[in-house]
Amino acid sequence: MAVLITGGAGYIGSHTCAELLEAGREIIVADRPEHAPAIDRVRAAVGRNVAFHPLEPMDRRGLEDIFEKNGIEAVIHFAGIRPMMDHQCAHLPIAWTVILCEVMRRYGVRRLVFSSSAAVYGKPRQIPVTESAPLGAANRYGRTMLIIEEILRDLYEADRKWSIALLRNF
Repeated sequence: MAVLITGGAGYIGSHTCAELLEAGREIIVADRPEHAPAIDRVRAAVGRNVAFHPLEPMDRRGLEDIFEKNGIEAVIHFAGIRPMMDHQCAHLPIAWTVILCEVMRRYGVRRLVFSSSAAVYGKPRQIPVTESAPLGAANRYGRTMLIIEEILRDLYEADRKWSIALLRNF
């Protein structure tokens, strides 16, 4: 059984891949084709092969193919969201997450780690920020992350078979 890492070629994603490989886990990375060189660097750093599937965000059929052909047990969802925010495509990370969750449910996979951001706290009242700090994004990126977190909370409330962790990166 493998862990699917969407957006695994990004900075945090590639480091996560390396750590999971070092821990002996089988991983499958799905990311944009132009990000393949980052996975080559991970392979070289850890001395292990990494299954890489070129996948554009919103490619439901490509994602389904990955689930059909591999024993996916969990997903870590990085999904290259930050670069999308530089365009007028702010809704795409939200839609991509919904598609991912639909495909996961279809294949009976309900373990998900979502790589969110401390941007969901907006301008915090105190530093360091604690998880109990009020949420309230101050920009489009933070709002997008917050919306995705809310969708995932609602998904869990609707179906307690899900195991979902929100990983807020600072």
